[in-house]
Amino acid sequence: MGNFNSILTEEDRPIGSQVQEAETRDFRECLNESNLSELQIGGRNFTWTNGHVFSRIDRAKINAPWINKMPNY
Repeated sequence: MGNFNSILTEEDRPIGSQVQEAETRDFRECLNESNLSELQIGGRNFTWTNGHVFSRIDRAKINAPWINKMPNY
């Protein structure tokens, strides 16, 4: 869980410059290769802004063993 300083999809930055595939590629590949999934959390949709750009860069990632130990989350 934390600030990954990277967006994962276009929906993570709807306000600001257009998202380029190269911006998301490394983070997406890392998560896929690590078999990590997104833990759905409530709260703010955007966790970083400079007043002009709004992005979601804070996330909680989980793996299968965690899901098996915490099935209600």
